[in-house]
Amino acid sequence: MTLKRVLRNGLGFAVIAASLGAVVLTAQDDAAAKRAARLQKIAAGLEQNFSKTQQQLDSKDPTLDVRGVAGYALFRAISHKDGPGAEQAWRDIFHLQDMRPDSPHYGELPWNVFNEDIKDENAIEFGTHFLGPLLLGYGQLLSPEFVKEAHAHASAALVALQRHHPPVSYTNIFLMNTDATILLAQAVGDKAQAERGRQQLAAWMQYTSQYGIHEFDSPTYTAEDLNDLSLCAHYTTDPEEHAELVAALDYLWKDIALNVSPAMHRPLVGSHSRDYDFLGRSGGLGLLEWAAGLIDEYPFKGVDPSKVGILDYTQPNGYLLDAAKLRSLVPDTRIVTQRWGENESQIRYTYITPGFAVGIANGDYGPQDRMFAVDLASSKPLPTISIVPDRFDAPYGLPEAQSKDRSGHVKPKHMPLHPVFLQKEGSVLALLDLDLSGEKGLTSAATDIILPARADEVRLNKTAVDAGKLSTLDATPNDVIGVREAGSCFALRFVHVDPLGTEPPVYQLKADAAGRAKGAIRFVVYHAQKTPSELAKNLRVMIVSETGVCPAGGLPEFMDKLDHANASFVRKDGRINVHATLAAGKFDVSMRDDARTAGSETIDGVTPHSPPLAYNGQSIPLLPPSK
Repeated sequence: MTLKRVLRNGLGFAVIAASLGAVVLTAQDDAAAKRAARLQKIAAGLEQNFSKTQQQLDSKDPTLDVRGVAGYALFRAISHKDGPGAEQAWRDIFHLQDMRPDSPHYGELPWNVFNEDIKDENAIEFGTHFLGPLLLGYGQLLSPEFVKEAHAHASAALVALQRHHPPVSYTNIFLMNTDATILLAQAVGDKAQAERGRQQLAAWMQYTSQYGIHEFDSPTYTAEDLNDLSLCAHYTTDPEEHAELVAALDYLWKDIALNVSPAMHRPLVGSHSRDYDFLGRSGGLGLLEWAAGLIDEYPFKGVDPSKVGILDYTQPNGYLLDAAKLRSLVPDTRIVTQRWGENESQIRYTYITPGFAVGIANGDYGPQDRMFAVDLASSKPLPTISIVPDRFDAPYGLPEAQSKDRSGHVKPKHMPLHPVFLQKEGSVLALLDLDLSGEKGLTSAATDIILPARADEVRLNKTAVDAGKLSTLDATPNDVIGVREAGSCFALRFVHVDPLGTEPPVYQLKADAAGRAKGAIRFVVYHAQKTPSELAKNLRVMIVSETGVCPAGGLPEFMDKLDHANASFVRKDGRINVHATLAAGKFDVSMRDDARTAGSETIDGVTPHSPPLAYNGQSIPLLPPSK
């Protein structure tokens, strides 16, 4: 990343010129050596995974997906210079493609190679995004016969890509469609399709510049965004397009650098649009961060085959991130604010310090979103403290509570929070609106606070709890739960909970076998513990929490902040008014009782707002001001 680009799109520090002084050659050599060693380790992990792919093809393994075979083909070219191996893998894909010109599905690919259980509209993007890099970057390894065959299938794929219309807000699939279109069109010489790809890229740049990254800070899908943008930047033949792709990559990496804290051992801290790990320690993004040098810990048990592009774009002729410089520009303590949608209330706020990170996001993204997250710095594998509305009485996102989505993928899910959050530094007010009216087969309804069982200290109303021996401990309304790890503390209180039916809510601090195995316990309020006779549409929950610095022995005093906090929930004449005076300020929300968004929300009398991306109040642009 050049100084010119950092200044144009960069973090904008007053001391930027001084901090980006000349880098001595030895430092460059050292960074290159570390990068090469990391790529070697990733290549070894991929080799181990891809050694099974041919066996899966031979045995007709029903779990083998098309994108895995496509990744295997690119790996054969990159790591083994094996053109015939890459060709054979792609021929195994080509025979699955619908090549009937009169078919309404012309050009499409299935998700899996040997079964049709999954019907995913995104299969065309996942199935083709590695073909363009192979044709443009490794054509010298391929036979003329294969290239001719591949061009015919690539042209058909372009028709299917054009027929699929993911919205620009569907970040990873829109970018994957765009990047696959650009590279396949350039590979086959289709100028019209190449122009469509350019227009899509421009549309995403303009949308994101104005509204922020919609699929925000997902440990899973941010990795997909980087993967595709990097490959497209490497192989596009259009210099202007290359510059735009590099600007997009710079922007994404700044977002990541601002939202990662090595002390928390997470790919990203704060709230996430989508995270399949409800306890918060996994996500493919971590591998890219490590490969680029943004983090130093390698906590990964395996290498996802879809990350094969890392071997290509982190080499000198691909996109290179100057991670050391980027890290040096990020202060240890910072407030990161973001927009993630067209609605001005869709704000993400994250407060990061060396000892803890706490963040929120307003609105709903989907059944895997994490809109409240607290991480405490620790050498132990602590789960993220989060809020999970739960219908299974199993809020950990583990297999026993997973189900198929409409495409057939098995995923963890939670009920939507419909939240209104207000946060200033470590103080948070939350107003949730749980909608049970559409839930089918509901056997219980609960709001769970996921807590780390292995933290240094856990207290309920200042009474120490031995989490290792905990089963179920009854609690009462307005009880305060507290957690301390090293020099950081977290405390939380339910201020108001709507009952479901005639029975009052039940409060418990609870350890389940499934959660305990993952180092998690939960502070839970049950709106109903059996099949309810009625399903409320607007079930309200008000929560206040504090996260901050406190020494050993300081947790009881820290919990006093919530014991003495002035917090109220008032429902009158079809409106709700909530107030909390917390450590960082005065928080107020006013809204209709049947509304999903607040009519008024203020902190110290001011309505929160944010540019698409900012830290410590300073905006970071995606596009230069002239655009």
